[in-house]
Amino acid sequence: MVKNAVDVIFGGLGYWMFGYAFSFGEEPGSNFFIGIGGFFLDAQEEDMGMVFSTYIFQLSFATTATTIVSGAMAERCNFLAYCLFSFFNTVIFSLPAGE
Repeated sequence: MVKNAVDVIFGGLGYWMFGYAFSFGEEPGSNFFIGIGGFFLDAQEEDMGMVFSTYIFQLSFATTATTIVSGAMAERCNFLAYCLFSFFNTVIFSLPAGE
């Protein structure tokens, strides 16, 4: 149960910091595989509703992928290692799956 909460907390933090920018960034240098720009998600006031609803929707998919793997990792790693896995897996998930 705690690992599912860790997925949302650390996965949400990682997706907020990097994942959403890799998925939907539109700065120069972006391509079809990875976006650049919009790190530490901060929307303009007129776009907040759409951006944050998209963020929550995409976050649910990213953390679901991490939660599925948590069953295979049960009692096979310590808690700190799982927290790091949750953070990095959510960020890495956003690279191919976000676009």
